[in-house]
Amino acid sequence: MPLSPEPVGNTATSEMEHSPDLDSSPPWEIDEQVQSLDIISTIQEVPIVEGLEPDLPEEAFVCQEVKLSARDLSALPWQQIIVQLKLKGMEAELANQAILIELNEQECVLSVDPMQAMAKTDRSVEKLAASLQQALGCSLRFVKGQFDYSTPAFLSKQRLDQQNNTAYQSIYNDQQVQDFMQILNMRVIERSIKSLSIT
Repeated sequence: MPLSPEPVGNTATSEMEHSPDLDSSPPWEIDEQVQSLDIISTIQEVPIVEGLEPDLPEEAFVCQEVKLSARDLSALPWQQIIVQLKLKGMEAELANQAILIELNEQECVLSVDPMQAMAKTDRSVEKLAASLQQALGCSLRFVKGQFDYSTPAFLSKQRLDQQNNTAYQSIYNDQQVQDFMQILNMRVIERSIKSLSIT
């Protein structure tokens, strides 16, 4: 007896009833989704207020430059005044080869080392005068015949010579060095020793 084919419509309906829903998540992902929803629900939004600025005085945002005063600097050694003025180049060289005779609100009076007169050029004098005028508001004047060799350059060299001499004496008086000098007929050359620290 010939078999009659099953209705096509019923087969499609049966497969749709047992096929998984592709839009739904598998059972093992349900817990993770619930947990993520719980975490998101606990996040609170922080309101952003535009134009809100910290309540600070205006002085906190202003960098005020301290004005140097000739009256305050006049009590300092000339070498420290040079540091305060932040002199550079040829103007610093001229200042280091001079001594301070007087400093007031009207003028700065200097005397240049006669042995270092080459440092006093028109350009260096012009630059030093401009720096003094800008920093202290005073003019520059040079005088002769009042020189005692206490310029910053001379004092710096004097300190360096003293430190080098101290280093030489320390090495020369070392017992091991003395032994080498006697056994090997050696000698210590003073000018070859230089101090590592300059103060």
